[in-house]
Amino acid sequence: MKTNLGHSEAVSGITSVIKVTLALENRLLPPTVGIRNINPELKLPERNIEVVTSLISWPETMTLRASVNSFGYGGANAHAIIEAADLHVPEGYQNNSGGRADLDKTLILPFSAHRPESLVDNVVSIASLEIKPRNLVDLAHTLGSCRSALSVRGYLLAQANNLGETIFPENLTVQEPGRETLAFPFAFVFTGQGAQWPEMGRELFQRFTTYKRTIQRLDQCLASLSRPPSWSIEGIYTCSVLKNANNETSRCHYGTCRNQQHTQG
Repeated sequence: MKTNLGHSEAVSGITSVIKVTLALENRLLPPTVGIRNINPELKLPERNIEVVTSLISWPETMTLRASVNSFGYGGANAHAIIEAADLHVPEGYQNNSGGRADLDKTLILPFSAHRPESLVDNVVSIASLEIKPRNLVDLAHTLGSCRSALSVRGYLLAQANNLGETIFPENLTVQEPGRETLAFPFAFVFTGQGAQWPEMGRELFQRFTTYKRTIQRLDQCLASLSRPPSWSIEGIYTCSVLKNANNETSRCHYGTCRNQQHTQG
């Protein structure tokens, strides 16, 4: 990073993270600037090491993964391994197809602060970002899971199809002062086995690459049997002509069990 921007001192670690993230997103390897002659004593070819001196494409055979090191003079050392998001997000994540929330789905945007005035300021700050509809799920996740829960709290109910009309302080529902927050007058109940229907898990299969690959691997195992079935789990999820066959108890139960094992495992 120093060869590109110089010594960034206290933020050297985060600048390296940004650099690596951009390299992963663009599938490009940025060069190390300023290298003219490489000491032959390093024996780089023998050690299968190459110093990148010009912008090149990320090799197709290499996993999109990189390490970031930050070693401070004061002993504040850190190391992070960063991997491209492609394998961990639904297909079509960037273009809002096959994996994003429906436009009419309502999401909770929680806010918290130390003072009521700061709570309103937080909403105003988010509104000024002009959030794109496809990023609403990310915003809800960040606010709900990646922010400290402070004493003054409120929330907004937002939909992607009317996002511009939602994120305003006037729409903020604020916790009543002095109200007990540890106890709620409701509970969540999961019925477990019994809530089954044809094509259960279909949305997981369509939206999440890891789940899809697991199902395909299971189908390969079934196909390798000495007496393989005439159907496949993927076919049950994706092929409408199998809808009637999917109602058969053996297939419905098998698909449901695999769905539960994968989502709970």
